[in-house]
Amino acid sequence: MEEKEAEREIEAVEREERRWREMMEREERRERERREQEERLEREAREREEREDREMRERGKKRQGTKERGEISSAFRAFCKK
Repeated sequence: MEEKEAEREIEAVEREERRWREMMEREERRERERREQEERLEREAREREEREDREMRERGKKRQGTKERGEISSAFRAFCKK
């Protein structure tokens, strides 16, 4: 009788250990997936910012060149009117 009781207790402890181990594995997996997603989002944001910066520099150069030509021609026109 005591032997069966001890056996049941051992099985209960093993089930509890298995349950805790599975719970910890799920938690670790969730944490790892969360970290991976966070890293992916940060990488995508960094890549997007770099791309936008590059595009702005390219457009900025074009705008600056156009603006300078516009300033020169308006200055030239003002000079010609005098």
